[in-house]
Amino acid sequence: METVNRKKYGFMGRSEHVLDNKGRFNLPARFRDQLVRNGDNSLVVVPWFDCLRLYPVSEWEETVDRMRSASNLDRKVHATFKYIVSGANIYPIDKQGRISLPHAARSECSIGEEVVAAGMSSYVEIWDQKVWNELKKPSKEDFAEVEEALVELGMG
Repeated sequence: METVNRKKYGFMGRSEHVLDNKGRFNLPARFRDQLVRNGDNSLVVVPWFDCLRLYPVSEWEETVDRMRSASNLDRKVHATFKYIVSGANIYPIDKQGRISLPHAARSECSIGEEVVAAGMSSYVEIWDQKVWNELKKPSKEDFAEVEEALVELGMG
């Protein structure tokens, strides 16, 4: 039986950051460590409606393959696929561990200079800090509504 050598990431954690005057984001060390372990020195930056997603190149390629398959099934999915893929660009991580978040992409997602980085296992999301603080913290009611599903997934 042949073993598949698939890269595993596991970006976890959430932290607040301030972009520098050139729009560069300093990747947290725990995220850089994940990339270094897998030999990556670039990320794909993707405007994802109200946040930016940062994917390692191999993860992005797998994501595009899955989206491409689904986009053949539905016209709206195809239009969304086109929007997402056409906005993606590869950016290198510099020697100081920073990555450029282009102005056009930040503007498209209404991201200012104060941001929240959220590890999402196989990618990282970058949110405007005000948007994150207003919209992203689940309420006690939200948790109560999904608690059963979380228990079924082995998380409770």
